[in-house]
Amino acid sequence: MHFIKKILFDIFLFSLSYLLAFLIRYELEIPPDILERIKISLPIVILIRIITFFFLKIYRYDYTYFSVPDALSILKAVSLSAILTGILFITFPVFFHCPRSVLIIDAYLVFVSACGTRFLINRFRQKDLKKGSKQGQRALIVGAGNIAESVLREIKSYGRYDYLPLGLVDDYPLKQGKIIQGVKVLGDLKSIPQIVDKKKVEALIIAIPLANTKQMTTILQHCKGLKVKILTIPSLREINEEKLLITQLKEVKPEEFLFREQVELDVKNLVDEISGKIIMVTGAGGSIGSELCRQISKYKPKELILFERSEYNLFCINNELIKNFPNLSIRAVIADMANYDLTWKIVNKYKPDIIFHAAAYKHVYLVEVNPEISIKNNVIGTMNVVQAAMNSHVEKFVLISSDKAVSPTNIMGATKRLCEEYIRSVVRANGHNFFAVRFGNVLGSSGSVLQIFKEQVAHGGPVTVTHVDAYRYFMTIPEAVHLVLQTITFAKGGEIFILDMGKPVRIYDLAKEFISKSGFKPEEDVDIIFTGLKQGEKLTEDLFEKTEKLESTPHEKILRIKNNNSIDLVQFKEDIDELVGYASEMNQKALIEKIEQMIPTFQSSFS
Repeated sequence: MHFIKKILFDIFLFSLSYLLAFLIRYELEIPPDILERIKISLPIVILIRIITFFFLKIYRYDYTYFSVPDALSILKAVSLSAILTGILFITFPVFFHCPRSVLIIDAYLVFVSACGTRFLINRFRQKDLKKGSKQGQRALIVGAGNIAESVLREIKSYGRYDYLPLGLVDDYPLKQGKIIQGVKVLGDLKSIPQIVDKKKVEALIIAIPLANTKQMTTILQHCKGLKVKILTIPSLREINEEKLLITQLKEVKPEEFLFREQVELDVKNLVDEISGKIIMVTGAGGSIGSELCRQISKYKPKELILFERSEYNLFCINNELIKNFPNLSIRAVIADMANYDLTWKIVNKYKPDIIFHAAAYKHVYLVEVNPEISIKNNVIGTMNVVQAAMNSHVEKFVLISSDKAVSPTNIMGATKRLCEEYIRSVVRANGHNFFAVRFGNVLGSSGSVLQIFKEQVAHGGPVTVTHVDAYRYFMTIPEAVHLVLQTITFAKGGEIFILDMGKPVRIYDLAKEFISKSGFKPEEDVDIIFTGLKQGEKLTEDLFEKTEKLESTPHEKILRIKNNNSIDLVQFKEDIDELVGYASEMNQKALIEKIEQMIPTFQSSFS
């Protein structure tokens, strides 16, 4: 009910209760002098009650959700207003004198009428909503704790959210057979498949916000092959207390439960590194770049520079940050890092303290068949940003690298390796705090394997896998960015940092797991076919060369390759100029031969 309507409705109730109190006290025959006092006192009494109800926030309550705690709040408001009215009557007896019993009767009638009408509105609304909810999705709730009880209460009160709860499941023995909000605990987690089949369940709502990765994986194991929509309540730290739990349900993302615990960020020293600083992110609209922007924004930089070539990607991340961080100073810059003059002018204009360089062509196959363009973008573009950073005295420069830079078999990996070598050569020659962070595949990025799987499953399959024995390292985008940010707290310059990504995952197993978590049976409902390795791909990836020496860092999930680079910067630049010349001439053969000369471990797919 609208706020004004609530007040008008209560004015009517207060007026009626006040008059009825006098009629009851005087047995329906109110003396004329008392009637005059009623006329004078009624507006004052109503004003006191409205102010009291407003002060105790009674008008914020939703009548559809009226409950005992709300009634107790009304009792407090009625009692307080009765006391204030009594004080007024005693202080000004000439105008407000009347029997004390009138105040008691009036308070009783106000409480009963205020609670009674709200309760009736609650009943009528729930009755109407339940009529519509019977056609909602048939849902099974996983968990029978307080959160599950809250979800059930909200579903029953807000049937418009289209869920019809059929039962609950919980592994706690004492909860078996219990009835919560009219819904019975039907069994434990192992019984999920039988209940889904018997009750024709369409949606599974996991109401365990404290569940860890192991527990979630166990739950999802019991859901394998079930054609149900899986939803989960967010973690307690993510729950928005101002919103209903049922509106915060989200679909389970398989990448959140991928074979290992997520890496957490240690923010102890990170605030000092970012707060009050000017930060630039190149490739700000990409998968890694945009996540860098989101996480950096939380630490209150003085200004955030979004350097991006794609107008649409820049538009998206800029709008998102403006919405979520309204007090943050943001500069959205459309620019191509392959243009040195433009890049230098931008860096010199905004004078960032730290640059995170995430811009690059990353899709292996596309880079492989367009080597000339990719060399210009990835290598020359990086050199341009680094040179501009040196000339503008940037404090720190972070290159986002890749595990494909290790013994590269494709152009993308080769370009990243050249960028790593350039950074280390610059540091060796000039001593800047510039360094690289190397990690493997990120889940959920544009063009990543999970994005492809999602599209393929949505179309009924088949799901394509390159090879039955293809393995990859995986991280989620947020945890990869967590660790990238962590490196700026202890980097000295010239290092290549390696992120601990756990054990490599077989892509075939990932495909089967993804299909199962999507509610289908692998190779029954959705086929898996093997396409063979594409040009430039290899069966397994490594995070470091055998000749590279690893050292520990202050963070247990980050290792360091010490700078033992012996490449001469002048010679390196001459080699790059020659490489760019071949790229400009579209001389692919000479270009590949030059890369092989510069990177002895490079194994070209063109050979």
